[in-house]
Amino acid sequence: MRKNRNGNASANVKRAEKARTEIVGCDEVTNGGVPKGRPMIVCGGPELSTRARAGAASKNGNARLMELRLYVAGQTPKPLVALANMRKICEEHLEGQYKQHLIDLIKAPQLAQNDQILAIPTLVRKLPEPIGKIIGDLSDRKRVPVGLNLRETEGVE
Repeated sequence: MRKNRNGNASANVKRAEKARTEIVGCDEVTNGGVPKGRPMIVCGGPELSTRARAGAASKNGNARLMELRLYVAGQTPKPLVALANMRKICEEHLEGQYKQHLIDLIKAPQLAQNDQILAIPTLVRKLPEPIGKIIGDLSDRKRVPVGLNLRETEGVE
């Protein structure tokens, strides 16, 4: 045992090796990752992780970065149409400033609870805030960009 600055006895504490989480914003907030081999509990509502992601995006110069999650169930025609429509809309309106996630609820049903998914397919816009949801195959080429705040409501009936 050695004595620390306060004169108290303390064990030699070795700094824990960090493990990157690959969660957008988390590694920046935790100064390089979480302690390797140790469990970590993150407390807070959905807005906590959204703020961390938004902060990381603005630090990286991607202030316009849009994060989209498409929730589907399997590889049936409707989810495949929704995925193709999401990609077309992103290519037309976002000029590479987006991140897409395809979440198959057959493989990971527990993920539906995070974004309160009640129907599929559902597209969730996580960033920028406010969070938005669009249910369906995203085939309405006028309303979907409005729902994602990509253009004004002008010309939408």
